[in-house]
Amino acid sequence: VLGYTYFWYVGPRDAGPSYYFELLPFIAVSGALGVQRIIRRFSVWPAMAVMMVALVFGVRLSIEKGQELQAFNEPRRAVMDAIAAAPPNSLVFINPVEHPEAFAVGNDMIFNPRGLDSDPVVAFWMPTAHRSMVRYFADRTPLLLTTRDGRPHLVDAPEPTEPLTMELPIGPMGMQTGGRDVEPERNIRIHVADGAHHRPGYIIFGRYYFIHPADYTMTFELRSSEPGALKLDVAGDFGRIVMAEQAVGQYDEWTAIEVPFTAEQFLLAEARVWFEGQGQVAVAGVRLQELE
Repeated sequence: VLGYTYFWYVGPRDAGPSYYFELLPFIAVSGALGVQRIIRRFSVWPAMAVMMVALVFGVRLSIEKGQELQAFNEPRRAVMDAIAAAPPNSLVFINPVEHPEAFAVGNDMIFNPRGLDSDPVVAFWMPTAHRSMVRYFADRTPLLLTTRDGRPHLVDAPEPTEPLTMELPIGPMGMQTGGRDVEPERNIRIHVADGAHHRPGYIIFGRYYFIHPADYTMTFELRSSEPGALKLDVAGDFGRIVMAEQAVGQYDEWTAIEVPFTAEQFLLAEARVWFEGQGQVAVAGVRLQELE
């Protein structure tokens, strides 16, 4: 058991059950059989002496590694204590930039065991989604995890006064047809399609973002060599709701096309551009702006 533990233990980050618990019954059985053979072959006292030495080393390992694990988890423990001190019915935001220790081993710090009924509800602090989150949890008290005297501390979250604005880069978006390219003047990634080589389909879709009920404008920056080669739309709930759509004319230079729409409920929205399989087209950027 000690040899197995020393072999696998690389630090407190890997102190979970993934290396130990699944093999513990086999280790215990094999260790017991080994001790039984030693006792049968030799006298009891040498075997007892060996086991006592092993026990001493095991206690030393437990103390040393336990202290190491405690020191590693202490900053996370402080964050958990601060969250536990939140008043009932709270919404706690954690900024991963200001508190990287909260996410040192993953995103479990924002795991809410009872889902949206958890108390408190813990969430990432994202400026673009803050306004929507506060509105969605309107019956909860929004708090922000900050630092006071070197310790995590909760304060009232800033009031979301600015309208929701998102710059949506094209690069991470999905595509059914076309290809990816780089616009040399600005050195930005763009999606392109050519009717001579590409079939009809979406050349951008799938960058989902949470929005609240309000009036918005989705602005697409694009080029199109033929009228009717592109169709723009704003969809919700993974395409089940289409809130606005608009055909595109001919634009030989980069042009910003605004598509106004209204979200009547909280939902995941996405900007989509459909290529009709004709002409040469390109999309360079998408911007979401809440209207005041």
